[in-house]
Amino acid sequence: MIKIIKSLVYPVILSNVIFLFFAVEIRSEGVEMNGFLEIDKRFDINKGVSNGDTYGKLKLEAKANLSPDIFSLISLEFRYYDFPVLETLPSEGEVESNYPVDLRLGEAYIELDQFIWDNLDLKLGKQRIAWGAADEFNPTDNLNPDDFTDSLDFGAKVPTLALKGDYYLGDYTITGVWLPFFEPILLPRGGALSLLGQVPDRIELPAKTLDKGMFALKISGMAFNLDYSLSYFKGFDDIPVEFDNSDGLEMSFPAMQVVGFDFAGEFRSLGFWGEMAMFFPEEVKSGTDVMLSNDSYLKHTFGVDYTFKNGIYLETQYVHGFFTERGRGNLHDYLIVSVDRKFLNDDLKLSLGGALEVKDIRGNIQDSYGTGLFPEISYRPTDNVELTLGAFLSDGKKGTLFGSWKDWDQVYFKMKVNF
Repeated sequence: MIKIIKSLVYPVILSNVIFLFFAVEIRSEGVEMNGFLEIDKRFDINKGVSNGDTYGKLKLEAKANLSPDIFSLISLEFRYYDFPVLETLPSEGEVESNYPVDLRLGEAYIELDQFIWDNLDLKLGKQRIAWGAADEFNPTDNLNPDDFTDSLDFGAKVPTLALKGDYYLGDYTITGVWLPFFEPILLPRGGALSLLGQVPDRIELPAKTLDKGMFALKISGMAFNLDYSLSYFKGFDDIPVEFDNSDGLEMSFPAMQVVGFDFAGEFRSLGFWGEMAMFFPEEVKSGTDVMLSNDSYLKHTFGVDYTFKNGIYLETQYVHGFFTERGRGNLHDYLIVSVDRKFLNDDLKLSLGGALEVKDIRGNIQDSYGTGLFPEISYRPTDNVELTLGAFLSDGKKGTLFGSWKDWDQVYFKMKVNF
């Protein structure tokens, strides 16, 4: 009976949401609609060529200026996959099991400019709050949980409910953020088994009470043509710590505080940036065993980019500590390089990315390194269509990130249509 109700309710909700989007666009001149459709087909090439995953995404976004000082935004994401999620034999007859589709709300917020005071702006609702100056690898960006539904989409985050205020004080901006409750990492299909290696018997989430809310503060400014900010975050780690207890394997999300600093600037056409975050985690114990120490540890990213006269674009970043790494002595070092060159009036782009990982830079590097290679070619037949062909290749020693991915070598084809 419940499955019948779900099969009736979901299409009704979906059709009404789509109707609402287009009805608002037609009936209000102040509404701007846009979005994109992306299809990402992958092939596994580690042992021959085999059919891999398909990631499809349709995003719809509506923006509206309700008044000169009030702005609103709402976005919806439809994700679909080409592999079934069958649990029982009867589920073969269910459309949602054979052709899984996810519908989720992206961002949905209202922004109030000059709220009470001319220098104060407020934003309330589900929002993506991105902090940091580096390219994708941002240790100070801790307000939204990680989105690991696509393991190759580094830096993807899930928008969450928050109240954000910006107060402008001369050349400085003071930003305060309150998140009323904690939201964990979004795992890929396959969940904890594919990312964490084991399926937990119990997961302990922070209580959704006011005293467990998270907050952050940032002061940003500019000096000598250099943008910079100092930030503080108090909340929880969105990636769980796993440990054994009397009830089996348990996972919990430790509390943590983070003090961060970032900067970005340009010198003679050379762009540069840096980002540092000192983590102060809560200790996690299983009996007398310490699963996560409360010792502080530092993550950082430094990078430069430059466009040569012949059009070649070069970006280099040094990263200490990947997203999933934590704890003093457990952070690996990464050198990430990307080279791009555009042709045919910028419609054709050739890219070659590479990464070198060292697990123990002070020890035996020959036994603790990993490598990644990411070639890609993209072409725009029209302004709103992009076709991409690329590969993700990795290898490495045991205990390295790229070493754990060495059986995941893939070739992919993407088509993205913007509207």
